Amino acid sequence: MNANGLLRRMSFYTDVGYFDPLEVDAIRLKVSDVDLQAVSSIIPRFMHVCTHAANPSLLVVQ
Repeated sequence: MNANGLLRRMSFYTDVGYFDPLEVDAIRLKVSDVDLQAVSSIIPRFMHVCTHAANPSLLVVQ
């Protein structure tokens, strides 16, 4: 997930109620200035937990 990915997903949910559609430009400005690099570790860590859930002795939280 990066700013472009977040903004693309927002376009799918503009009228669903997650945010005020009139605030899209303000949100776009905010996310363009935020470092979202740490977010990229969430899915691999989640997969690690799920993969090792059957054998908790293998689970090592990093």
